[in-house]
Amino acid sequence: MTRYLTITSYVMILFFGKNLMAHADEARSSEWYLSPSLSYLIADDDRTADNDFGLRVGVGKILNSRWNIEFSGVADNLDFENGSGQYQQRGIVLDGLYMFNRDTNLQPFALLGFGALRTKAVGESNVNPLLNIGLGFMHPLTNSDISIRGDIRHRWDFDNNIINSEDEFNDWLVSFGVVIPFGGSSRQVVETETTLPSEEIASDSDNDGVWDNVDKCPNTAENAQVDAVGCEMDSDKDGVVNSKDQCPGSVAGVSVDDTGCEFDADTDKDGVQNRLDKCPDSLINATVDAKGCERDSDNDGVADSKDKCANTPAGMIVDAEGCVLDGDNDGVSDNNDNCPSTAANVNVDIRGCELQKNFVLKGVNFVTGSDELTPEAMAVLDDMAATLTKNAGLKVEIVGYTDNTGNVSFNQSLSQRRAESVKRYLELAGVPSEGLTAKGYGVSDPIADNATREGRAINRRVEMHIVE
Repeated sequence: MTRYLTITSYVMILFFGKNLMAHADEARSSEWYLSPSLSYLIADDDRTADNDFGLRVGVGKILNSRWNIEFSGVADNLDFENGSGQYQQRGIVLDGLYMFNRDTNLQPFALLGFGALRTKAVGESNVNPLLNIGLGFMHPLTNSDISIRGDIRHRWDFDNNIINSEDEFNDWLVSFGVVIPFGGSSRQVVETETTLPSEEIASDSDNDGVWDNVDKCPNTAENAQVDAVGCEMDSDKDGVVNSKDQCPGSVAGVSVDDTGCEFDADTDKDGVQNRLDKCPDSLINATVDAKGCERDSDNDGVADSKDKCANTPAGMIVDAEGCVLDGDNDGVSDNNDNCPSTAANVNVDIRGCELQKNFVLKGVNFVTGSDELTPEAMAVLDDMAATLTKNAGLKVEIVGYTDNTGNVSFNQSLSQRRAESVKRYLELAGVPSEGLTAKGYGVSDPIADNATREGRAINRRVEMHIVE
């Protein structure tokens, strides 16, 4: 085991040393930091112990653009699964952190380290070497030097005494904490050999991490990525800085416009050049207008490629597929539905309201003493014709009544002629004749008092009876 640890230590020293030397010429921030963390330890099954929380407190130093080094103290207690007692573990660890990219909000890193761990349990106390490896991230908080931090690591504990049958334990630790800098600059690190200015001129007006005395672009926008002399970066070298580049992967040597896109390029193949295209992500083969945005021919707010009801009348409320909404599925759009919560499977009129079994055709009146319809009556019957056409298959009886004024026989004949007059009008309006019958009942079945003028007016009526 000792031989194994010795070899591992040599490998780590050579690995760290090689990379540290490779960056030795980079003038980096000499920032120190404190990193307290709460850990959740997932114990090796061979320990027969419960998982539990622990603490880690580390002191670290930024060495260069890629490397940090940390010295940490760790502590945790693991209760036995069976019976009383626990493992009390305390240790020290030296870790090297390799930072993949410090110039992003989420800064990933890998770590490798070794140290010593003392374990006390059941009257035993041992100090053994440990080795850990892991991955993590740091995330700087807005307007603060403090960062949050998380990592997960695999820890080898080379303990062959606590449990006689085991030579080592393999634990997992998931940690979350903060990074608090002290004793150095917290500015963005600039990878160039720069002599810091004197205190009198030590300022960075645009907060881009480059001192004003070497900043060739002193008014850089906030949070812009800059190079060593404080100028915003142009990753594809097309002459358009990253924040304004709409085509960030331009091929070297290609002429581009002020958006960083190739002249006359049409990325979405809609026939509109990128520099004029207000909708640069149009669907392939979509019909677009002069600005490159997909057409909406019926102006219902749904593009033609997604519109399943392409000729919606103006002003209608439509769903995501461009079709008029009909919440109660009665065949009448919500825009025109006076009864928007009609029960399922009932017959409704053109206003979406349920048709009663028998009802009076209010407003259907005639010239006095005749079967000639008034203009007002015709308007009512036009709506009734639309309702019957909508409810194809209904069988209805048109029923005429009169008041008790005059000769009974004449009234009977008049009521029949009036019912037939309504039937003829509906047929001319397109209602199939086989679904209509007409019947006059004269003075029978009054619904109001014939002794009054108002009552007689009510009794002179035409009713619609749904018979099937």
